[in-house]
Amino acid sequence: MRPDPSRPNDDRLGFGPFNGDEIAAVGADLGSLFHSVRQLGIYDPSTLPRTVVDMARRGDAELPELYQRLFLSPTDGNSKIGDIARSIEILAIAESRRHGYLGSLADAVEIPRPPTATEPLSIAPDEMVVFPKMSQIEFELRNLQRSNKDADIDDVVATLRARGVAEDKIASRLEAHETHRESLRTLTQIIPEDRVHDIYSLGEEQIRALIQSSKLVVVPSGDDHAKRVSHFVDDQLVLFINSDPRPNGSRGAHAYFTADHFGELAERLKDGNYLVEDWTRIETRMGDKILPLSLSEVAIADRVFDKGSKMHVTYRGESYVWEGSGGVVSTGYGSTGWFKSATRYASPLGNQIWPRTSPLIGVAQREVYGDVKPTDLLIAMLEDDEVLTVTSALKRQGVVSIDAIHQERFPFSEEVQIRRSEKPLKVISDAHS
Repeated sequence: MRPDPSRPNDDRLGFGPFNGDEIAAVGADLGSLFHSVRQLGIYDPSTLPRTVVDMARRGDAELPELYQRLFLSPTDGNSKIGDIARSIEILAIAESRRHGYLGSLADAVEIPRPPTATEPLSIAPDEMVVFPKMSQIEFELRNLQRSNKDADIDDVVATLRARGVAEDKIASRLEAHETHRESLRTLTQIIPEDRVHDIYSLGEEQIRALIQSSKLVVVPSGDDHAKRVSHFVDDQLVLFINSDPRPNGSRGAHAYFTADHFGELAERLKDGNYLVEDWTRIETRMGDKILPLSLSEVAIADRVFDKGSKMHVTYRGESYVWEGSGGVVSTGYGSTGWFKSATRYASPLGNQIWPRTSPLIGVAQREVYGDVKPTDLLIAMLEDDEVLTVTSALKRQGVVSIDAIHQERFPFSEEVQIRRSEKPLKVISDAHS
């Protein structure tokens, strides 16, 4: 039965307050519809009249018109597929609005704030600590120097050629190395060189001591090294710098600044004229042990990837069995990467990106084995203080991976609890007061 056009905000569709009970009233039926469509093949949002992301961007005032367009306008030639697609969109709109999704990263708005009373009013260069990444050339050089302490970059080039690496690839690595080194030279014109440290040659306690004695942690890097350094940061301020910002250089998608910006930025930091973004992190607890806080994602699976992964999951009081390639839990920071790839075809809510300051934590099962039932937990969100509990049924080499950097054994019957951390990563914003 079609809704009454005089009631475009029909509560059965979850419009208005968007609470869970109202969405659940139609969720089972729409879930079955989506399940039917999914059996036809790979789910491609572009085949719908409008994409889920576009739906999520619309404001409340436009929803009544949208509602009427989807449900009351004549269907296209293939009415059954058209009706199913429109039904799926309505559920996606309601869920997207309820979770506060903001569409693509380009349109997402991070929320900066002024420093609190417990944060420094002034940060001088000698109160900073710098942990730069290591370029590919530097990694190669370090490996060579283990057997020949006199090895230099010419030896690295010779080694790469002997491996059959193409000349253009070698040239690209050398250029990336030099750009990174130039960024460090620019920074050390302002920050004392004795404040720059090689994180790979230090123990964990040394790293933490350096961070705790500093007001600001400066990280010249790409994205992977930024995650590594974040594992050692508790409550200190962090500044990410893309040290290779060439068009074909380091992606550095989460770095607002380059070394060329640092002179003007250092003056603002000294004057206390800066704003902070609180980037959500994930806390993973295994018994009494808290693993490193995750800035991007937590992945759980069997290390022997071709044997499959089985685990028991508890979410909002309901129990589920995950059988497939494992599971991934993501912050907004990680929503542009692994989580996006894992959920692209899993649900109308897949392929979503949300802000790094959002408290939402995404949960997804990866590469499900067998038939998928409408009641399966494919993709969900942790909100507020919600906890995801995962119990291992991994009989081989189960692991919990934090940001694809730190790995913890996850043996059979072990349990982890995953939630949003109360300690966000406090990142210097490109906005300022």
